[in-house]
Amino acid sequence: MSGKLKSQMMKWGGSGVAVLALALMWNVSVQNIASADVGIRITFAAMDANEDGVITKGEFESYSTETLGFA
Repeated sequence: MSGKLKSQMMKWGGSGVAVLALALMWNVSVQNIASADVGIRITFAAMDANEDGVITKGEFESYSTETLGFA
């Protein structure tokens, strides 16, 4: 990730991470709906640490920190 994008995300805080995640999911779905469904399911499963079908704020923040590199 570029330094400029990471800097902007730090300014936005948690809401910026959420916007980025939604933008990435939207981008994937626009490119190919069939593969996007699989990609979204894989990403959701990776975020849902306790596998209860719900992504909590803590799970989202943990995924953002560990996988995307946001602190």
